[in-house]
Amino acid sequence: MNPSQIEVTGDDTSGRGSEPDQRRLSTVTLQLDHLPARKDIQPSYPRPPTKVDPNNPPWPAYRGYHEYSFAHATMGVRLPTILGKAINDAVETLNTLSEEDRIIDLSECIHRMGELMTDLSTNRKLRPIIDDGEGDIALWNKEIAKYFRGKDFMNAPWLFAEAYKYRRLHECFSISKHWKACRYKKLTSSQHYDVFRRQKCDTFARSGDAVFELSLRFAEPSISPTTTPNDQKLERDRLLFMELAQGLSSNHIYAYNFNPNSS
Repeated sequence: MNPSQIEVTGDDTSGRGSEPDQRRLSTVTLQLDHLPARKDIQPSYPRPPTKVDPNNPPWPAYRGYHEYSFAHATMGVRLPTILGKAINDAVETLNTLSEEDRIIDLSECIHRMGELMTDLSTNRKLRPIIDDGEGDIALWNKEIAKYFRGKDFMNAPWLFAEAYKYRRLHECFSISKHWKACRYKKLTSSQHYDVFRRQKCDTFARSGDAVFELSLRFAEPSISPTTTPNDQKLERDRLLFMELAQGLSSNHIYAYNFNPNSS
């Protein structure tokens, strides 16, 4: 028999009135000539360097439309929630102002944040970044035009889409007069506004016990007996460093310290 043919044997049900033990067996031959030979099947991933770009990484990227994935939860729930809290913070700040010029300026920032929320919640296409004088405008818009033209928040790779969302949030304030977010330039404290500052300070205050415990844990440097082999000392230091890094990077601990005169 030809390797591209497979015989399938089954009951012939044409004689519906016959007894079960009298049913005939029929043979059907399946033609599989259209399938490639086994030796011709090559893995699709990782992509070769010539086919890798921001929209097509070496391995398939998670995207917002991948349900039951971290990307879907991020684009559909986490980012809108974070943006909503930022809008609430801006509104709270607005209610404390008395200068008309600053009130109008911040109101326009809140309006732009609302437009971003609409784009995010309705899955609009990624538009170019407005020229706000920052040094990354050309890079952002070049990448969007070259690799993400026609992409939206849910079908672009989630990592790029999330970074784009935060760049758009920065844009909401960077084109304002009084509420520029400090990223690259040295601004006075009156010019700097961080929509996440209250959340950072609140989380840091609620994590005081954990911060104090970390401080005690690493108050003294790691000291090993002089007879300990060097490789064991290095491994001990590595484990201590990993413990410290994991503690500081935890979502439950934020250390916020802003110095407007620092670079």
